[in-house]
Amino acid sequence: MIPLYCTSCGKELCVRDELLGNLVRCPICEAVFTAQMGMEPPPTPYNLAFEPPPVRIGARGSEVEPYSAADPKPLAGPWPRRTGRAIRSDGMAADRGALILALGIAGLVASGCVIPGWILGNIATRMGTADIDRMNRGLMDPSGRGMTMVGRICGIIAVILSTLSSLAAIFVLVMYLIHVI
Repeated sequence: MIPLYCTSCGKELCVRDELLGNLVRCPICEAVFTAQMGMEPPPTPYNLAFEPPPVRIGARGSEVEPYSAADPKPLAGPWPRRTGRAIRSDGMAADRGALILALGIAGLVASGCVIPGWILGNIATRMGTADIDRMNRGLMDPSGRGMTMVGRICGIIAVILSTLSSLAAIFVLVMYLIHVI
């Protein structure tokens, strides 16, 4: 088997020795070409050298800064790296009060099923605590403080109800086993 490249699509193919000098068909692009020893891949129509596009800086990409190899921070693409949170124009993170409230209420609804109640309640409690702390430090928009606090409280109650639900299930199971045995 001899490795060679399709002259049309550049895919590497393996051809039996006896087919050298004959016409072969590429199984990928269906192109027909003569199999020759030492075939190289066709040149690409574009440059493969790494040259990142310019990075947008400022409001709505008004300014463009070219890539600099001396820049110590690596670029992940033609956009500034996201922090994971929506940032308002004044630099504060947007609040997640509605999400935390929804998670807290879902935890309350699911608290009869132990594991979903614990998971949803714990997520609402942790997110609510972290967001209230950010609001107190002035890093997050305080307009959603009420929903965040209510969602956090619902999450705490969901964890407590899920724990009580699991204890009640264990108690019923023990009582059933005592009466059966």
